[in-house]
Amino acid sequence: MSSLPYTYFRVSWTEHRLDFTRNSIVYLFRTTYTSTDELTIAALVAYMNAALPPDKHEEFDTAEVTRAAKTLHDRGSVAFEGDMLKPLH
Repeated sequence: MSSLPYTYFRVSWTEHRLDFTRNSIVYLFRTTYTSTDELTIAALVAYMNAALPPDKHEEFDTAEVTRAAKTLHDRGSVAFEGDMLKPLH
């Protein structure tokens, strides 16, 4: 089996948690959401926590993911209105 390139996120680091949020949004819109779909904060929180190994990292909560979405919106990465997200790129 060949090794695949990957990025390991240190989910305990603040900036990596923001990256994990951004990459989760991008991944979901590349794989299961269409460009016309809207991703809710609640659905994103559920997805991100399901992706973490149980009892290994602090889980994401709605407030943290909402702050991350606001930061990503301010950086021009996502459209964020109400509790709906869409990638801009």
